[in-house]
Amino acid sequence: MALNCWRVQSRLLIFFRHFGKRHGLSGPFIVSKVSFGSVSPTSGPKRSSLRTTRKQTTYWCAKMARRNHMLDFVSGFVRTTVEYKGWGLNLLTVSFLATVFFNVLEAMSCMKQAGAIAAQKSRMSVSANMMAYFAVFHAVIGVYGVYANSLVAICSGGLTFFYLPILRAMKNIGGFTRAEKRTMFIFSLLLPAVIFLPWKTQISAVTFVGASFAFSQLPWQIWKEKSRGVVQMKLVLVYTASTMFWLFYAYTGGDMLFKTLTPVNLALCFATIVLWLEYPNRQDAKN
Repeated sequence: MALNCWRVQSRLLIFFRHFGKRHGLSGPFIVSKVSFGSVSPTSGPKRSSLRTTRKQTTYWCAKMARRNHMLDFVSGFVRTTVEYKGWGLNLLTVSFLATVFFNVLEAMSCMKQAGAIAAQKSRMSVSANMMAYFAVFHAVIGVYGVYANSLVAICSGGLTFFYLPILRAMKNIGGFTRAEKRTMFIFSLLLPAVIFLPWKTQISAVTFVGASFAFSQLPWQIWKEKSRGVVQMKLVLVYTASTMFWLFYAYTGGDMLFKTLTPVNLALCFATIVLWLEYPNRQDAKN
């Protein structure tokens, strides 16, 4: 395969050289469009130049072969997932598509929450421990999705990268306390644990239980501050809708881990909405 690619490349070099000379297009431009090596535009391709071209063509052919192997691996993994096997006009497929949709909305809401913290230069009623835990939580769920062949869990793992801007915005305002740093370090240990330890299901279950406690920090902070602060209602609504569809997905997919814990998260979402409506922002109350 690499030899054939080299032969085609060499013939293209000769063709474009003669084509450029016939139409007055002499210069390095006409050769640089098709060559990987250094070929003179005024003379035929030398053996050393063709040898260089052959080496680089072999490199690109090998790179394409590795890319094809990676695509084959990914497509083979997708065929083993629960969603692919149960694909069709059924509740499992509908809940999968809806959950992915709300994951996108949650990612957009996280970016807006980070922008609100940076714009108002305030982190009132926003729990740093909750945001840090959710970043680790989604990463753990992504690893668990690879282990359990679940596409929806893998997609949820991508939300980790959208919680990091929130933590960065909070750090730029006033940084974190020593207790928060210590707690974040403990949270971060969950990720290497689920990767390297064999008890992935048990660690994921513990992480889900911890997510309920972490999310309880949001209504607690609003109640404690007696103000909604910079908490974005859109993020809370996305949490609520996403949790509802996670619950729906759990009962259609038959995962006992999700069946047990998502009702608790849904109750916390409703409590957060009530408190957010009950306590306005202090700045708004003064006005």
